[in-house]
Amino acid sequence: MAVEAENVSITFTYTSIPHTLSARLAAVDQTNMYQSTSYATPVGVSHPEGQDGGSRYATPASSHTSFQGPITKAAASYDMPIAHAVAASSPPFSIQQIPLDDFALRKVAFTKSGISLWLPKTDFYPGDTVIGKMKAKLTSKKTIRAVKAKLNSEAVASWTESSGEHSSTYYAALELAPTVELVLQEGTPSGSTFVLERRREYEWVVQFVLPPSLPSSFRFKKGTHIHKSDTHIAHMLTLSLDIPYWPDCKLEYFLRVHCTPEAITPAMQRPVELRESRPISSCCCFFRKGEANLQLAVPITVLPFSDGSSVTPTDFPISVGVENVSKRTLTDVRLALVGEIVLTGSRAFSTHEATRSYPFTVAEHLVASKVLPGTSLALHAVTTFPTLLLQWNPDFDIAFCRSRKPKKLNIVQMPSFVAGNVFQIKYHLELTAKSACSHVPDLSVPITFVPSHPPSHSSGVSLSLATQPFLIQHERQRWL
Repeated sequence: MAVEAENVSITFTYTSIPHTLSARLAAVDQTNMYQSTSYATPVGVSHPEGQDGGSRYATPASSHTSFQGPITKAAASYDMPIAHAVAASSPPFSIQQIPLDDFALRKVAFTKSGISLWLPKTDFYPGDTVIGKMKAKLTSKKTIRAVKAKLNSEAVASWTESSGEHSSTYYAALELAPTVELVLQEGTPSGSTFVLERRREYEWVVQFVLPPSLPSSFRFKKGTHIHKSDTHIAHMLTLSLDIPYWPDCKLEYFLRVHCTPEAITPAMQRPVELRESRPISSCCCFFRKGEANLQLAVPITVLPFSDGSSVTPTDFPISVGVENVSKRTLTDVRLALVGEIVLTGSRAFSTHEATRSYPFTVAEHLVASKVLPGTSLALHAVTTFPTLLLQWNPDFDIAFCRSRKPKKLNIVQMPSFVAGNVFQIKYHLELTAKSACSHVPDLSVPITFVPSHPPSHSSGVSLSLATQPFLIQHERQRWL
């Protein structure tokens, strides 16, 4: 039985609770109320006999928004009411009817049960408005209590350590933002149901605002030797049909969200100079055989990470120097950009926290195959260091063993960021050399890739953000 559309006034509220947001958001006052509105009218809904077929919405008398007319296939979406959700740190706002054309949408996810999600794009930044459609074309007739959408952001660190026959699992989870829940349609009166007919298309417009500060989406790409790990940073959008006394039909979509863009300030570019020396004997022998000095100079340690850009040796000049005043030959002098994923978690029923580090090679370059005794390699710019491609990819594809060849050389897949005290990605430049007896201690300079918006005109990275160039020097001596 067809039901006439009627004018509906809709608004609902939800209460936020305290959360930690990437170590940057303050705790949210539990008494604060944030308004959110939701509206959806499927095309051609049929209802069982004895029901009015209307949609039920909680409408406070103090604040409401009225919409005139139903959504129809013929009406281009310019006049259609839109489902909204406001991020936890945003104040209440009035609904704006944003144009939404089906031709601008593409199907990004679907299930066998007939639920699909349509979005205009797949990559988002914190603070962006995500607008799309939930569609349903079911293979069988279903009685529904409500149509819902939910956005949940969380960071999870999980790993297992083995010792002999025993193994321990470490785990930590952090909710990055208050969960946003939308009721797109529900029966009237409360608790009643409505029917979605078989092979009939229904659609609901869904819109919400991402919180203004979020870490990047992250998960291990299938095919890496740790892809079964539960470690992830997920901004998960869940669409569901609430079916009484039966498992709900759900669609879960991994929303690709970049890091919160940050500005590079002069305070981040303060000159730093480090020196270190360490005398060491040679290979179980207490007699000193000489020394080797390594030098590493970097003009800037903070680089903007813009998806699709690149960093050339001219943009990022690195200088290396080696002095061999020993009786042994130094070999395999290498310069590498090394990344590191740091996880923090604890075992079940334990408050003791443990840390797990996964280093991986991003780029490497052979500076000199050998440096003979009594010779030196003067401090000079390494103009042949590989150009670094900055290509954001939340499906992390790396080899976690430094002895293996990296899967993706010369590509920085993620900027530096921290997700609370659970997850961290950081980088450093590393200069190493070898001798006949042992490995010469390496020099390490931290490099920070600050997330920023994609460049609008050029694909290169401008380093003019620094107020003045400066030099970071490391010196380390080793007795051979």
